[in-house]
Amino acid sequence: MLKNVFFFILLFAMMYSCTSSDSVKEEDILVSYDNKVLTRNEVLTNIGMCNNSEDSIIQMEEYIKKWINAQLMNKVAINNISDLDRIEKKVEEYRQSLLAYEYRKRMILNDETIFSIPKDSLVAFYDLHKTEFKLEEPIIKGIFIKIAADADRLKDLKKWYKSDKVDDIDKLEKYGLKGAISYEYFRDKWITWTDIEKNIPKYFSDPNSFVKTNKSYECDENGFVYLLNITDYREKGDIMPYGFAESRIKEIFVNSNQRKYDAMLQSQLYDEALSSGELKINYNPKNKK
Repeated sequence: MLKNVFFFILLFAMMYSCTSSDSVKEEDILVSYDNKVLTRNEVLTNIGMCNNSEDSIIQMEEYIKKWINAQLMNKVAINNISDLDRIEKKVEEYRQSLLAYEYRKRMILNDETIFSIPKDSLVAFYDLHKTEFKLEEPIIKGIFIKIAADADRLKDLKKWYKSDKVDDIDKLEKYGLKGAISYEYFRDKWITWTDIEKNIPKYFSDPNSFVKTNKSYECDENGFVYLLNITDYREKGDIMPYGFAESRIKEIFVNSNQRKYDAMLQSQLYDEALSSGELKINYNPKNKK
């Protein structure tokens, strides 16, 4: 009975919150404890819903219970922990760190130069450090298709997907995009073996050996046919082709640019605070920044 009453109280609270935009009033408070209050608007904002479904009511009830438990635990912890100053200091340090992180992230995202890396810089870095980019698994180029075992023109499809003729590829594109459950054309880019293997219901004990000895592969499983054509490959341990390594190299540049920007930003803030008089240094630091 009590649960049903609580259900309808929450239902009313949810309906009221969805139609009212007034400031918080006494009747808007769902729970109060130790001079702290939880309003219906806060609950609905945090659960991200505003409807009358039973699921929403359950979410709302759970949020309220968590809030009450948190306040009760907080109160008893305050009354029983002797070194609160140490904890408050840690909280303030975390708050400062979080604020600084969010500010730096926003400033960095607004500076397009950090992410705009010239192509020749990427290529030059690759040429200089290519031996450092070793493959941890095989990569391949080719075509992958998953199609129903009783699909029309399956015989033709098995011929087209292995062909290098433009006309056959065109037929494959027209049919594959329409009739296949899964169709991936990646003859123009490198794909990791893991990305392909996860789509095939077979276990490959030696991927290196497989990509070296198989230009095409077909299997029929659970009413589906899986077709894989390999037009090029690199083995585990080989040097990554530039096209595959490019994204990793760009990430190296971006991370470096972010560190440089961060150092510049901190230096700028230091100089501005010092020149304005807001920052006062009452000793002679060996390293001023």
